[in-house]
Amino acid sequence: MLNRRLLLQLMGGVSMVAGAGLGVGPTFAADKLRVAMVVKALGIGFFDACRDGGLEAAKELGNVDLIYTGPTKTTAEEQIAVIESLIAEKVDAIAISADDTNALVPVCKKAMSRGIKVISFDSGIAPEGRIMHLNPSNNALIGSKCVQMMAKTLHNEGDVAILSATAQATNQNIWIEEMKKEWAKPDYAKMKLVSTVYGDDVADKSYRE
Repeated sequence: MLNRRLLLQLMGGVSMVAGAGLGVGPTFAADKLRVAMVVKALGIGFFDACRDGGLEAAKELGNVDLIYTGPTKTTAEEQIAVIESLIAEKVDAIAISADDTNALVPVCKKAMSRGIKVISFDSGIAPEGRIMHLNPSNNALIGSKCVQMMAKTLHNEGDVAILSATAQATNQNIWIEEMKKEWAKPDYAKMKLVSTVYGDDVADKSYRE
């Protein structure tokens, strides 16, 4: 989970690049910088925590107004519509957790062409669609620990399926690849990966899968 220090870095980094783009340092900007945090979907506990930390960081920085927003469904199409709206609002910067690493590139490039600073966090946009990416976790550690915890529960033997969010989720796809690297070790020879399915961050669909 993004902790307070990382969220402060996120908000501070966005305010710095946005302030630089305006030709002023963020501390001395005449008006507060309007920074939008665009999440994969509203109503997800992880992103609610990001919102709370972001608001705290914005308050501490003192020169940032945080706009917390996102689609109601975890689709690139809905996230693109949110970003288009923010472009029309002429926000100073956008920090986004991407539903699709590649599909968001054109609209994010459009935002940057209008002077809006774009960074990604949690789930990254492809490099050409953003200025920087903040990765708040150690991907290799997450992957290896997931397999180790399953192995401990199953005593290193049994059939296992992975339930992920969306098939386009950058961070979770990386975690799955890291899991497979750990899985290749001889210790897990009797623990078989039988399927990888996607619940699209929807509780009912995840349950059915």
